[in-house]
Amino acid sequence: MPCVCTPIGVGYTMDTNKPLKQQCHSTGYQNEFPWVAIKKRNRLIEEPRRYLKDLRSEMYEKADAEKCHQPEMRNVQDFLECQVRRHMRLELLIPKYPNVP
Repeated sequence: MPCVCTPIGVGYTMDTNKPLKQQCHSTGYQNEFPWVAIKKRNRLIEEPRRYLKDLRSEMYEKADAEKCHQPEMRNVQDFLECQVRRHMRLELLIPKYPNVP
């Protein structure tokens, strides 16, 4: 794999009479592989989450989780305050020691 060369930008002052100096980067990075590998999680969660399903559905209904996601919520501050109140309602409904089946 050939060395990729780019102009040096640090401490450079523009001089039209001289060409830019070249600097080679490391060849350890290979362009054919993505920089960050993206993992698809669809295979990790194949079945629905059954853990404390009754508690989770009760919390969803009592905390009115969809209240903030309405077209009337156009102001960002109102939306964020609604989210904070929703999270506070959800925290009140979480038991300290849930009954695990």
